[in-house]
Amino acid sequence: MAGFLYFIPQGASPADRGGLSYALGKSLESRKCLAGPDKNAGTMLADPARVPADLVGYYPERQTWRQIPGSTCWVGFTNDKPPTPTDLARAEQLRGHMVTLSDGNEWLIPVARALRETEGGEIINGGCVLPTMVDVNASGEWVVGVVHPKHAKLWDAACAWLPALTGAVEDAGQFTFDMADALDAALVALGTNYAVGKIEAAMFGLFDDQRVFGVLGAVIDLPTFAAWHKKKAAQQSQAAPAGSNIDAGPSADTADTGLVLQT
Repeated sequence: MAGFLYFIPQGASPADRGGLSYALGKSLESRKCLAGPDKNAGTMLADPARVPADLVGYYPERQTWRQIPGSTCWVGFTNDKPPTPTDLARAEQLRGHMVTLSDGNEWLIPVARALRETEGGEIINGGCVLPTMVDVNASGEWVVGVVHPKHAKLWDAACAWLPALTGAVEDAGQFTFDMADALDAALVALGTNYAVGKIEAAMFGLFDDQRVFGVLGAVIDLPTFAAWHKKKAAQQSQAAPAGSNIDAGPSADTADTGLVLQT
């Protein structure tokens, strides 16, 4: 097992401490340090389910550290035991698609808005598949309400990305999508299933300017569309008369999407 270490300097603000909630659960391994990566005293924290107790400490010759931008806290890991996707997986994960990120590992990216195939063999929007809140209406009947608050950002990311991509396909042209927005949305998706934030993703080089769109594609279920497209192309090929030349068009998973990025 392996995981990230978090150093909180003595006197750190509540905001800095609270900024680590995405990575640290209620159960913590804590150890006081006379000197941390900032050369000052503080507290080393880690998830005991991921990091063995004997590795919770500041050992600069064995570790890599980076300060969190805009915070006094630091993130680190043991060089010969870097955390893997399996180590960082949350106890409860949403279903989705495996996507290979820039570190070479496969990560489970949750689907927020699914596609489904009809009985007639067409592919249609299957709607939101994220957990939703259940409420009671004025008549006392159960009603399904809004997306669960902890997944609201993921749903917002899906709602922003789908029309952008759909518009590009319908117009057979290019569209502009802000790279910072794309990375933020991809991080929300990744952080849903893994204890990973912006600084951890940067330390491990998880995103590049192309794979980030593979993550966003998984959020809106594009791999399902790619599989459907391949199946339809195969069916057309099998049904074609011998000697005919039918062009099924570009594969859904290799076609040029015409992305233009704003930096």
